[in-house]
Amino acid sequence: MEQKRMLIGGEWVEAGSGEWSDNLNPHSGEVICQVPSATVEDVDRAVEAAHKAYYETWREIHPADRAKLMFKLADAIDECADDIARMETADMGKPYNQSSGDVPATADIFRFYAGIADKIEGECLVTPAKTFGYTLHEPFGVVASITPWNFPVVMIGMKGAPALAAGNCTIFKPASSSPSTALELGRLATEVGFPPGVVQVITGEGGAMGSRLAGHPLVGKVTFTGSTAVGRKILEASINNIAKVTLELGGKTANIVLPDADMDMAVAAAARTIFLNCGQICTAGSRLLLHESIKDEFLAKLIPLAESLKVGDPFDEATKLGPISSKQQYDTVLSYIDTGKSEGATLLTGGSGPDDPALAHGFYVSPTIFGDVTADMTIAQEEIFGPVLSVTTFKDEDEAVEIANGTDYGLAAALWTRDVSAVHNLAARLEAGIVWVNCTNIFGPWMPYGGYKVSGLGFEAGIEGLKEFTRVKTVLIDTTDTPTTWPTE
Repeated sequence: MEQKRMLIGGEWVEAGSGEWSDNLNPHSGEVICQVPSATVEDVDRAVEAAHKAYYETWREIHPADRAKLMFKLADAIDECADDIARMETADMGKPYNQSSGDVPATADIFRFYAGIADKIEGECLVTPAKTFGYTLHEPFGVVASITPWNFPVVMIGMKGAPALAAGNCTIFKPASSSPSTALELGRLATEVGFPPGVVQVITGEGGAMGSRLAGHPLVGKVTFTGSTAVGRKILEASINNIAKVTLELGGKTANIVLPDADMDMAVAAAARTIFLNCGQICTAGSRLLLHESIKDEFLAKLIPLAESLKVGDPFDEATKLGPISSKQQYDTVLSYIDTGKSEGATLLTGGSGPDDPALAHGFYVSPTIFGDVTADMTIAQEEIFGPVLSVTTFKDEDEAVEIANGTDYGLAAALWTRDVSAVHNLAARLEAGIVWVNCTNIFGPWMPYGGYKVSGLGFEAGIEGLKEFTRVKTVLIDTTDTPTTWPTE
């Protein structure tokens, strides 16, 4: 059994406790490898190493030289792309044909932010006569990056690249069920020349470690992607240190289709947005809102499309849906399906695993669609994070907006129409950080995104995402060389 080490202070080490965690393949249920079960003491070691690296090495390196290291890392990721994609697929069940696209996207994220590293600028201020003022964007020093299991390698890029470009050292805590690609990127960062302690990776169950990272007095910034429930715990823990926190949390995306929409485009997108990555996407279009006049025609196209999607071995090129990432999440998805049935929704297709005996040991759920879903049902209100779609109808735009905004979440929404007036009207009224029009789930490092309501705090990606990893300092200079007098003098 392979036992991988974690990266602390430039060294590959075991956990201080000597304990290990099994990393399971969700397709076969077999143990892939073991990784160290880090403790709070290991977190302290990593933070102290990052703090030392920042003050002794990293902050003295010119931004252009930081950029060169990031470009080298991007090239190294591309060179190892196939191996990294296979690790990701084995770790969390994502079909290889999707993982193989995530890896070059991650390399491009590092290139995007490498290109900005020497262009982080402040501004001159309009100040009183005979004074001069300006602002600086400075790094925090130590950043804790707690990444999710649904897009392990991409999220290393989305959090790590802007943190490093801004001049921070970063500690990655990947999800316990998908640690391999984070460890691999740590290895590549070491090989291309990042100084010891600048990039570190700690592994194991996240509860105590996440709280310690968020509350450690030497951590200046915490970035977390995951569930809203865990995000609240991270925010609570950060109070100890008053660390700056960015949270990208849950979602319940409303995918709204108006009567004039291109139906074939909207049907294909409705399937893709909920069944891509087995629905394990924060912005998955898990609520399909159809105008009542097109419901029957739309579902007559969508249901057979869903049933045609191949569920199976994630290394099979024909596979569209692999397994759910873990047994725990698999059980959660099945429980929501049972809840949908018990609350009166109509199961239109799916609802269980495929019949293929070769998949019997994996965590598989077939594409599932519920009809007759009312806005107050559990499956319409809570994030399922699986291939489960709820279909609700509306009679007019006002009702569509009311239903779309009628959850605690506000991460994303999608709108299908040819009516330009409807686009601008509804986009302004939808309470979501992203509104896609005639498309869904398009992302890139050039595009800032963040959530409304309980879906998040702060921004990721884009220039706005880079600024989240800096703190602003104002410098004001008196240019007169004249002592300031008291007002009474």
